[in-house]
Formats: sequence, C-alpha cells, structure tokens
Amino acid sequence: MNREFSLGKLRKAAERLKQIPWDTTSNFNRLVAPQEILDYLAMLGGVKPVYILGRGFDDPLWIRGIRGLSVDLGLFVLDGLPWEPLAIEGPLPLWYREYLRRLELQHVVSYIARLEPVAEEVFPFSQSGHATEADEARLLGYPECCVRAYHATLRKINEAEFGIALRDSGGHPEKLRTRLKEGFVIEARNEEEARALEPNWVLGPFTSVFLCESCQAAENSPGRRLSDRMDRFLAKVDPPLHGILTRIIAESPAYGPKSPC
Repeated sequence: MNREFSLGKLRKAAERLKQIPWDTTSNFNRLVAPQEILDYLAMLGGVKPVYILGRGFDDPLWIRGIRGLSVDLGLFVLDGLPWEPLAIEGPLPLWYREYLRRLELQHVVSYIARLEPVAEEVFPFSQSGHATEADEARLLGYPECCVRAYHATLRKINEAEFGIALRDSGGHPEKLRTRLKEGFVIEARNEEEARALEPNWVLGPFTSVFLCESCQAAENSPGRRLSDRMDRFLAKVDPPLHGILTRIIAESPAYGPKSPC
C-alpha cells in the first residue's frame, strides 16, 4: 500500500525522527543528522523518490531507529549493495578497482521508498550494486549534472590515491597489493597531492548533493533550484529544524565560501 503524507502527518513524522537516538558526542553526527532528517522527510513528502540509509551517516542507533520507523509507516525498505556506475575504461588496474569495491561493500545500505513502483524500480539496482548516473540522479532527486561530476571527481581521487600508493611502494604493484592488505595508509607529500586527494567539495544548502561547478556558479541552476525547494519544504514542515540547519549551513565550510556581510 502506498501511503500519502499530509502536512500534519509530515510534522508528526518529523517529531518521531528527532526522537531517534544517535551518538551526540560526534561532531560529524551533529552536523549531518539534521540534513538526514530532512532527506527522509523529503522522501515522505514526494520531493525525492528514495532515501538511502547507511551511506555517509552510518550511526548504528540511527540506522536501527530509521528501519523501525519505516516499518511503522508502511514504507518499502530494500537492503542491498551501495550503488556505483558501471566500470568505465581508465588507468586503474582491475585488481585495484576490485579492491575499492570491496571497501564499499563493507557498508550496510538500505533503500527506503514510499511508493511501490519506485521500490520495484530500485530493487534490481539494489541487488546488482550498479545504477546509471541518470537513474541515480532521478531516484535520489539530484541534478544529473551534479551526480556525473561527483563520480568523475571520485574517479580522479582514486587515480591520485593509486599513483601515490604505487610510488610509495617503489613502483611495484605486487608490493602495493601486499601493503593494502596490511592496512597501508595513503598520504600526500605536498600541497598538490593534498588537493588531489581532498578536492573542494561544495554541498548544496539543504541537500546531500555536491554541486558541480556549473551549479555552484549559476543562481538558477538545477542544483540551486533543488536547494531552494528543499529550503522551502523544510521551512513549511518543521520551522525549528529549519533554523538548526540554517545555522549549520551558515557556519560550515562544507557549503562553500560565504558572502561577506
């Protein structure tokens, strides 16, 4: 059965979401929990089709609480593999790509949807662990340009990590494979390598999507329009939570440089 959520039901769900426990001693958790609540509410309200549980914010108390709430609300919860686009040709050897994928698969991921047709569409992706960038963007309610840019940046980071790790292993792939099994730490030696490993990600305000350069630059871009829509949605559903997230956005460098007062 597909549930419809009126404004009143959304507000009741927001109160239940805010009662779900999580580790409050973690500064990361304190910064991301309000956005996670908004993302879940946006799924309930039809702003986005799917909410992903356990990717990014993987606090076990939160995961347990969201799963329980989702069952109570009659939602569709699909446990599966984290998504990635199908592998494309690149400089990374196959064994290293497989190593990166094994790291991804260590995370527990659930896809939560309000509508049965959406859940049916998500199911094969959840089982294969692969979704096209277009499907990922549509199902998560993100701009496709930002999703493409995100995966392109991840590929560049992986290539930089491999280059640094191979160099620090004397250029010997077999030595690197052995060191990775032992927990080898990849570290930058200079500013250029540091920038390659940690690019300038910019989150869209009131979203969990990193904005591509075009969306960062233009006020009327798909990414900016999504931010505005999520902003208005939360202000209507839960003004106190909107105030909390507004303060986080104003203070956190994750949302890019701030305009001078």
